[in-house]
Amino acid sequence: MIYQLLYISSTTRPMLRIDVESILFTARRHNLRNEITGMLIASPSRFMQILEGEENSVCETYDRICRDDRHHASVKLRETSVPQRQFGDWTMTSQFLTAGEHSDLTDQVRNTVSGCDIITSSYLLGFTKQQLAA
Repeated sequence: MIYQLLYISSTTRPMLRIDVESILFTARRHNLRNEITGMLIASPSRFMQILEGEENSVCETYDRICRDDRHHASVKLRETSVPQRQFGDWTMTSQFLTAGEHSDLTDQVRNTVSGCDIITSSYLLGFTKQQLAA
């Protein structure tokens, strides 16, 4: 079984696309080493991320993320086990959202989460729609 952890947090300052790219550069190296896959959806004010892999590795990664001063108020939304990875070989796929962007982003997220269970996909799509409407 694959352990999954989904969380949401608030940024401590408005995030730019370049900030998120920097986060992803480091996360992808770490995740490759620890066999973690998942997805990060970021907006200037919020993060939603799902991590999946071996439970200890995911929990250690989440603990490290919680210590990062670029965000605060992290809340675990879901912890579960799934029979197989839902994010395949992605060390971390991502989407950066800003209010008023074209709805193609919603379609891109929908396509990315199409292999996920209904609860996970609902969280990620709901967050995407809410951030684009903000």
